[in-house]
Amino acid sequence: MLAAWFCISVSGCASWQVPSLAVPGAGMSFGLTASADSDQERYQPVGSDVSLAPASLHRLAYQKVRQAKAQHAVVLQVVGDEEPLRVLPLPPPEGSGPAAGRTVFVSSLLDQTGVKKKLGRIEASLFRADAGSLNGIRMDVQFANDSSGSIRPETDYALRPGDRLVVKKAEAFNLERLLDMALAR
Repeated sequence: MLAAWFCISVSGCASWQVPSLAVPGAGMSFGLTASADSDQERYQPVGSDVSLAPASLHRLAYQKVRQAKAQHAVVLQVVGDEEPLRVLPLPPPEGSGPAAGRTVFVSSLLDQTGVKKKLGRIEASLFRADAGSLNGIRMDVQFANDSSGSIRPETDYALRPGDRLVVKKAEAFNLERLLDMALAR
């Protein structure tokens, strides 16, 4: 730092500028560059690039989530399917029978419904019903970077009544996935 100051003062370089950090909503700058904008550009929710009738789809999804909560079920939303929203029952929480009290995970739901087999490589997000959010709390499902296409254990969430799982066919193999595989992320 001292060397940089000495170099600037000796050379008389008055055009040396520090990039500014714009903190969103703060209206202040602190001398560093923010990476939040680039993160927002790279991050896209599952199904955000598909043009569906947003108002009617959101209304229908909201109704299906309410129905699923009342019926101890979950909503499976397959982007691009002729029937995009399905209400699927969960095992009863109590009672008799082999499935009573059994926990169902995202991986089990995808295997049992045949969605993985039908679509091949997929992307998925789980939206957990929440009173403070109309769409629910987003919980991304991450897949292993190997050829198995299995869900990483830390994101294989246990399903609760009223959850909405959004699934779509994954885009073609791209450079970002190749980089993730190389860096083992």
